Amino acid sequence: MPDWIKTVLTSEFFWGVIVGLVLAAIGAWLQAIFTARQQRKAQKDLITNFCIDTVNNLKAIVEDMVNHRQRTQVIHGDYLALLDIEVGVFGRNREHITHLPNPVRENIRKLVTDCAIRRAEIGNHLSEFSRFMALADQLQSQGDAPQAQRVRTQTAEVARRNANQALDQLVARVKDSIDLVNSLKKII
Repeated sequence: MPDWIKTVLTSEFFWGVIVGLVLAAIGAWLQAIFTARQQRKAQKDLITNFCIDTVNNLKAIVEDMVNHRQRTQVIHGDYLALLDIEVGVFGRNREHITHLPNPVRENIRKLVTDCAIRRAEIGNHLSEFSRFMALADQLQSQGDAPQAQRVRTQTAEVARRNANQALDQLVARVKDSIDLVNSLKKII
């Protein structure tokens, strides 16, 4: 082996550079692991807070909807639009719930889906009610008051009652959400 190679291999500078490179590589590897863990935790916290916010918003909308119904005896369509917005926001971000543990992920998905189904039922029944009331108005204007009254009191009333029952089912479903929020808070 030539003398210059021996000199390089035995010099403190060479071994200092080698040790420095090894330590830098280990440091970069550890930093990458630490950063990845922090990002996963931040994602999990973000989606958990998002789910808590979604559940709380759904609950608040339904409570306001029921309070409005108690005061006015009417289910207002604006609340249905608010439910649509919450369900839509959740739907656009649904892929992120994979960061949650399976039972909680399944429960949040099921709650939002159930709320969307109940919202659709309420909307369909209210639409049916409006259609029957328009028919009754048309019959009334054509001079068939007895038939118009039957449509109002029987057919339209059934649709209104069904809408109220669907809202009551939605209220019952949302009341169960307290346990879900508590299980989400335990994840954080």
